Amino acid sequence: MPKYKASKLHPSDHQQLLREFFTAIANLRTVEEVANFFQDLLSVTETTMLARRLKVAQRLEAGKTYDAIAEDLDISKTTIARVQRWLEHGNNGYHVALERLADVNRRGKR
Repeated sequence: MPKYKASKLHPSDHQQLLREFFTAIANLRTVEEVANFFQDLLSVTETTMLARRLKVAQRLEAGKTYDAIAEDLDISKTTIARVQRWLEHGNNGYHVALERLADVNRRGKR
C-alpha cells in the first residue's frame, strides 16, 4: 500500500475525508456488507492483521498475559503493547467494539 502524508491535505479536508470514510462504514447494514467492503478495500493479510488486533484487545481485557497472547496468536509483544496502549490511552474505540461484540455473542447464545 503506498504511503500517504496527511500533511499534504488541509486539516479540514483531511477531517472531511476521514469522516466520509467512517460514515460509509457506519452505514453498511449487515456483516456481509461490511465483509464485502473490507475484502474489496484491503488485502487478506491487512484484514487479518486488523482482526488480530481486536482479538489481542479482547484477550488483554480478559486478563491474558502477553506471553499467552503472543503464543496463541503468533503475534509480537510489540503489537500487544501497542494495543495495550490504545486500550489505556486511546479513544475508547476498542472498549466499545468489544462491548458490542460481547452483546452480539450473548444474544446469539440465547
